[in-house]
Amino acid sequence: MINSVEPFKGIGDFRLGAKREIIREQACGQFEPFKPNVDAFDDAGVHCHYDETNTVVFIESFEPSPPAIKGTKVLGRPLSEVLRDLESKGFDFNEALTESIFPKAGLAFYIDDEGLIASVAVFQENYYEKLNH
Repeated sequence: MINSVEPFKGIGDFRLGAKREIIREQACGQFEPFKPNVDAFDDAGVHCHYDETNTVVFIESFEPSPPAIKGTKVLGRPLSEVLRDLESKGFDFNEALTESIFPKAGLAFYIDDEGLIASVAVFQENYYEKLNH
């Protein structure tokens, strides 16, 4: 199953802004607390990060349910190639926080040691600005 990635909204059935208890109910109890503010839904290939109010603010997607952005598969590919594909679909990656975090596009990518995308994340608007304050 492919996880559909929607910047600023969610990944698959996991939605930004949802409460932790709702996310856990939807997952039918198939999760494991990963850190105090993170639940791992490894069967779905998703980690949900929560703020102090137990609201989802950041969602990361990886195997075994590969994420796709507007039909573009991203895992195992070089970032530059994926960005080029997504720019052709209307994404703007001109403003970057780092080489793989794009706050205005609502996307962040984790790059593995081989230089390939290992996961993709979405987050709430202004997520990174709030971290810096």
